[in-house]
Amino acid sequence: MIKKFTLFSVLFFMFSVVVAQQGQGSLKGTVKDKESGEGVPFANVKLTQNGVVKGGATTDFDGKYTISSLTPGSYDIEVNSVGFKPKRAEGV
Repeated sequence: MIKKFTLFSVLFFMFSVVVAQQGQGSLKGTVKDKESGEGVPFANVKLTQNGVVKGGATTDFDGKYTISSLTPGSYDIEVNSVGFKPKRAEGV
């Protein structure tokens, strides 16, 4: 009986991990100054899909960001930072 319970517990745990991770992804990147190549700290990164905001992040000191819990698909990304012109990329 204990073997069956242990096997069931292990299978249930494995299944729940697979279901929890299904369809989830993330977008990682770095925002850099075009002239100097340096990372831009504290830039705002906004991710939209069909005009609906799906996620966002603020860059760290090195200009790096991560947006998690995304479903697979095509997104538009917009970056804004003080002292820089806004930049937009479509179909990411």
